[in-house]
Amino acid sequence: MIVYEHPHPVRLAHNDSFKIVAFGDVHWGARDCAEERFERMVLKEYAEDPKVLFIGMGDIVDAIVTSDQKRYRQTVMKEAFSSREDVLDASIDEFATLWERYKIPKSRLIGFISGNHHDAILKRHGTDITERLCYRLRTKNLGYSAFIKVLTATGNHKMPLVLFAHHGFGGATRTDGGSVTKYVRHAFRYQGADVYLYGHDHQRWVKRVAVVRPNWTASHATDTSFVVAGTGSFKRTVSHDATPSYSEQAGYPPSEMGAICVRVAVRHVMRNGRQCMALELSAAE
Repeated sequence: MIVYEHPHPVRLAHNDSFKIVAFGDVHWGARDCAEERFERMVLKEYAEDPKVLFIGMGDIVDAIVTSDQKRYRQTVMKEAFSSREDVLDASIDEFATLWERYKIPKSRLIGFISGNHHDAILKRHGTDITERLCYRLRTKNLGYSAFIKVLTATGNHKMPLVLFAHHGFGGATRTDGGSVTKYVRHAFRYQGADVYLYGHDHQRWVKRVAVVRPNWTASHATDTSFVVAGTGSFKRTVSHDATPSYSEQAGYPPSEMGAICVRVAVRHVMRNGRQCMALELSAAE
């Protein structure tokens, strides 16, 4: 597990805000990857906004090769790669080239989480796709899971926003609430974050979890909350022809493609009779 402080504080005015876009499970190089949708919903939508940070949630590259007996078939790769032998190199280069085209400053890319597809390649072939992406785009390799601190600076006040990012685990669920239950339970085991982000299941959802704690100074209970989110995917559940996708054969339900956007705002609040500044969180699918 990585514990990492993003080295570029976000400078905000009073009552200002910034966003964090969490995207993952892009599966670049797969025949069923919605490349145009990724570019439109992530890069075209947010690249020019200086108050948007990005975090990659794993399995950016599909990385299904012949040694993967569970998922591989000749048609799993997009047509442009079907006659190439350097599929991994081509996938990394094509994704990174697209990202570089938008000239996003490296200070706005927090880093990349790894993923089970990337990890399978590392185990079998000794090359780390996540590390290679991070090296190319000059950003942080966040491993499979990470606590990440992002500092916000308003005047002389600095406030930390803590993210917990994990690629995800277990088999993809076939029920609407399966992922929510699994990951909310997991979040309770890794306390200390304001926002918990999970990939892998290809589901896109946001859940605000309320927590009550004792306030011994004021002699009453105080409620707070944290956000848990599934960060979605850009891989189609079903294929466009007679050859089925892996998800189609497994009977996984279709899911809406996209990313998660977390909005962080600086607000004046009253605590124990005193006015102070606090971070206000909201997230949208």
